[in-house]
Amino acid sequence: MAGYTRRFNPSHQFIHNKILNGELNIWQMDVQTYFFRRSNLNALCQPRSWTDHLL
Repeated sequence: MAGYTRRFNPSHQFIHNKILNGELNIWQMDVQTYFFRRSNLNALCQPRSWTDHLL
């Protein structure tokens, strides 16, 4: 279900409803995803023995 939680945000619902009602039109869509680098620590704040490459 990752990535689908924004549809429940009131601001996203507001814009979505305006688009469905024809009050707004999509001219251009730009989507950006950011991954913030975290320290290589586990839940106990101890160094991990492995590295996650996010692939």
